[in-house]
Amino acid sequence: MIFLLFIILGICAYKMKYSTKGNYHLDYMSVEKTTSIKGIFVLLVFLSHFVQYVELNSPFDMPYLAIRSFLGQLVVTMFLFYSGYGILESIKKKKMKYVNEIPKKRILRVLFDFDIAILLFLIVRFILGYKYDIKTIVLSFIGWTSVGNSNWYILVILITYLFTFISFKIFKNKYFMAISCVTVLSGIYVLAVSNFKPSYSYNTIFCYAAGMWFSLYREKIENIVLANNTSYLLSLTISLTLFGFTYLFNNKVIIYQIKSLLFVCLIILVTMKVSFNNFILNWTGKHVFSIYILQRIPMMIFKKSNIISNNTYLYLVLCLLVTIVISHVFDMATRKFYNKILLKTSQKAT
Repeated sequence: MIFLLFIILGICAYKMKYSTKGNYHLDYMSVEKTTSIKGIFVLLVFLSHFVQYVELNSPFDMPYLAIRSFLGQLVVTMFLFYSGYGILESIKKKKMKYVNEIPKKRILRVLFDFDIAILLFLIVRFILGYKYDIKTIVLSFIGWTSVGNSNWYILVILITYLFTFISFKIFKNKYFMAISCVTVLSGIYVLAVSNFKPSYSYNTIFCYAAGMWFSLYREKIENIVLANNTSYLLSLTISLTLFGFTYLFNNKVIIYQIKSLLFVCLIILVTMKVSFNNFILNWTGKHVFSIYILQRIPMMIFKKSNIISNNTYLYLVLCLLVTIVISHVFDMATRKFYNKILLKTSQKAT
């Protein structure tokens, strides 16, 4: 698996640009650049999920497993951070018009795509011989339970979108109060869900609110961090030191939340100096949702068939190729159906 990690690093290095001393990539939060970063992490998510379906005992697998253990849930932090940042940027531009559209264009859209994916999983799992009770099936459509799919991240996204809608409907253009409300509601969610779900289901949720805070105070933060080369290096050193310090603790939830926020800080600081942008990362970044949700389908099918159980790399390549194909088809089909049918129906109704 370490060889595949090297391939991902090679993909990242393709067309990578490093700014010279005292200069920075000020477009590091642009849609193009953040899409590429998401593309990197969704590839890491793919590898992380894939190893759950194979036995890795080669000496060449150990380094990757160590890296996977080191990263853990941190591979999803940038998805949440960029989502929160993007939402507030849109709200600042379109004001309450955008807030009012969150239920339809954000919550309903994610739920629609997710539920289509759940139907696919139910069909595949039924063919493979799995059975679920009605309660599990019903709750799987909102991400509370799983039918073989990845579900916790979608539940968090839906919840944070809902928190955003509620908070901005209450506080409207009072951004500080609205984001504070999103943050508090996220904390309440952690306390409530911790009684029912494992920690990985909620231990990165504050990255979403962090994205909103960063959007609100980005100019002030940049004035401090990018004031000169010394301030940048100091910021990087402090973030890296504190991040390393969190590993001295026993992965308590509050420590992991802090760790996830520090990891986000490190990625942001790195992207200020290093630009990752090529057609591969751009494509995977644009299809994060479908790749994330659908990748387990080929993994399950090929695992069950035992056709390639003795060849891990062939298994992985086939899973990746199938995931790419079904993700592309899935996104085209759901986008067309949602935009041309559901949105038009909704507009006519109003």
